[in-house]
Amino acid sequence: MSRVIEKYLPGVHKAAGDTTPPDVEAILAAIDFSVWDALASQMKPDLEATAQEAVTTVFATLNLSTEGSDLFNLSDTQALEYAEMRSAELVGKKWVDGVLVDNPSAQWAITETTREDLREMIGQAFAEQWTPAQLARHIDESFTFSAGRAEMIAETETAFAQTAATVQTGKNLGATTKSLSMSNLHDIDDECDLAQAAGQIPIDDPFPGGALHVPLHPRCCCVEMVHVPKPTKEPDND
Repeated sequence: MSRVIEKYLPGVHKAAGDTTPPDVEAILAAIDFSVWDALASQMKPDLEATAQEAVTTVFATLNLSTEGSDLFNLSDTQALEYAEMRSAELVGKKWVDGVLVDNPSAQWAITETTREDLREMIGQAFAEQWTPAQLARHIDESFTFSAGRAEMIAETETAFAQTAATVQTGKNLGATTKSLSMSNLHDIDDECDLAQAAGQIPIDDPFPGGALHVPLHPRCCCVEMVHVPKPTKEPDND
């Protein structure tokens, strides 16, 4: 990617007296992000497995049988649907009849985040008079294209898949409230502390701080709990 930008950015290094900024949008348009479409198919099985495991965990925790359970089958199907939707959303796409098409309303697409980071780096290159080669090096060495970012995305999306399946399964079983269970890895005060202190809140309400579901921040290891009401026992007629 850095080589593509270097090719289309011969004028980043300002000539003496030249104050014309580079056409950032034209540069970004020259980058072919379609190669990232393969990520949707690659991530889908992992998200499916995580979501389905979360459904099974909810049933096991409540000592509910999954055998022939319509609610389990419904929750399992919804978990698969989430995985399919989110795997495409990550690259700014959606599945239509088995084909990936552009999705301008995709949330938290890594492609859009990448574009924003590149906009910032290109602007900095112009302001600081980098050569195209210098810009290419900054891109290659940036967090945007690092193994650390890849790991963070994987951790975050796994947590989202687990939470989405847990919450939907809880709703199917009658849950109307949720709460946050703090991870024992949590070692600084942040929005997770506020969420835990709030106790049980309506399942569709945001936690204090504005996030609707766990994870509340990158690398958040806390768990979102759903509170399924105990079934009422029918009175004996004897």
